[in-house]
Amino acid sequence: MKRSRTLKILIGVLAALIVITIVVIKIGEYKERMETFEEVVFSFDEDKVDRFSFSLGATAHCDLTKNSDGIWLLDKEVQYPINQELVHDLISCINNYEAKFKIINPELSVYGLERPEHSATVTIDGVTKTISFGDKSPIEGERYFSVGDGFVYIAKEDVAEKFEVDNNDLMAFEKFPDVKQFTRLKIKGANELEVIYKENAGYCYSDSFVYYTMVYGQYMPCSSKYVEATINAVWNALTDYYATYDIKDEDLETYNLIDPELTVEISYLDENDEEHTEYVYMSPRTISGAKFFHRVGSKYIIHMNDENYDKFLNASYNTLRPSEMILADWSTVKQVIVNVDGERATFDVKKDGQKTLFYLDGKEVDLDSFSRDVNKLEYIEFMDDASLKKREAQIEFIFDNDRWPSMTCEIYKYTGKACVIKVDGRMTGTVPREDAVRVVEELNAVLLGE
Repeated sequence: MKRSRTLKILIGVLAALIVITIVVIKIGEYKERMETFEEVVFSFDEDKVDRFSFSLGATAHCDLTKNSDGIWLLDKEVQYPINQELVHDLISCINNYEAKFKIINPELSVYGLERPEHSATVTIDGVTKTISFGDKSPIEGERYFSVGDGFVYIAKEDVAEKFEVDNNDLMAFEKFPDVKQFTRLKIKGANELEVIYKENAGYCYSDSFVYYTMVYGQYMPCSSKYVEATINAVWNALTDYYATYDIKDEDLETYNLIDPELTVEISYLDENDEEHTEYVYMSPRTISGAKFFHRVGSKYIIHMNDENYDKFLNASYNTLRPSEMILADWSTVKQVIVNVDGERATFDVKKDGQKTLFYLDGKEVDLDSFSRDVNKLEYIEFMDDASLKKREAQIEFIFDNDRWPSMTCEIYKYTGKACVIKVDGRMTGTVPREDAVRVVEELNAVLLGE
């Protein structure tokens, strides 16, 4: 019994050795059949290529035909504009393709070429030529490829991954014109808003603001960052998912664009300072929640994501207003008048080159931290009404500006984490309490001579 078991073990070991020996011999055979081969193995006349196909694995495939005008078009019923430059680049990268090694009598499965990872086919006058890309070598990471001549080659340059393109890469997206400056945003429909652009308008205490909207019967400043982010939600969305590629009248009805939820007008200056206006229609949400927009004059209807859609549906002064409590340009401030716990003081402000100097009763004082931190006070919530507690500080800025001579900010305790801000007597919102307290303490330190 013991002898029989030992014999079985020896037979198993012998079989394993035979398998290993065969594998080693096979590997040796492949190594022995590899030759240095620095030659072009795939070439053609690019100008004469009239069909071009490429694939990514077993699932993605693209077939293109060049029309009489030399434009590449999809071989499918649903057309969309093709990125002509990308197609030319893909064709060029496989032309005059060089190998640096050749493997004779290969087993294609060993090199990943039985089911190639990528392949490309060019057709000239009905004659096709195909190049297929397989695995990378495990040691050097070089790409195996074949051209249908019975050999496997190692590429001098690996271009296989250039064929990992999707519809977004292949599509020649429509583009809005280049913009020098946006000049107006107007939203009509389910939401109504108009924002204008005006430099040095004198509508508020600082000419740093250039966008304004009418609120409370007067123009109020908007954040350039927020206004332009809203506009760009459409301006940059032309690379989003396309619902149609060649719009027909019935498509407007299909995508709820005959009676749009919103009509958006965006005016801008081009590089020659000529003003233009783009009109965009936005659909209501469909039952599935999908949203679409159509640029007037365009061939396309584009799917719009929730975040970008809501930028327009919810656009208001509160979504576009500056987050800063004050954006003080200290070169325009003449005085700062403060009242903290009944202690009132007037600081004169002067500029010395890039440095801002503060004086109290003719003596220079250090308000550097205050001047920096008061500009960092940012709203965490906007509000028009709240129950106020103790007023902790009042700060009045006197500007060198006849149109807007002053602005007063009041800080009130609200909760353990927030302070309410009033600007010129009107409640505006809350800022983080720790930030507001820091500003108050910096003023107190100077007033108390600490």
